[in-house]
Amino acid sequence: MVETISEMIERISPHYQKEGAPKSHKIVYDSSSETLEPLYFFILDLLNDFGLKPEKLIDNFTSSPGSGHFSEMGQRASVMQQQGAQTMERINAILRSILNITYDLKDFKIRLAHYDDTPR
Repeated sequence: MVETISEMIERISPHYQKEGAPKSHKIVYDSSSETLEPLYFFILDLLNDFGLKPEKLIDNFTSSPGSGHFSEMGQRASVMQQQGAQTMERINAILRSILNITYDLKDFKIRLAHYDDTPR
């Protein structure tokens, strides 16, 4: 069986031979009435005070459907959709105008051709 890169690093690296495999920790914070930042910075400062060197590898943030952040993002999305629809309507109107002008110019060219063909 072929080793993965992480398995190879754990087998070869002297750090992992002394310390063992890296530890994994997960914090889940679910509160509808409080923000995440105070708790996050408290934990970060606490770990730094203990002399540890915390390293943020992944930052996942999701809003629950009932939260203010979720509704604000929904409002922003709908406003952006409305602005996009308005822009598309304007582009459509401009293209129609350009096509009408093109057809009118073609019509004028045909009419002027009759005058150019007449003897003077």
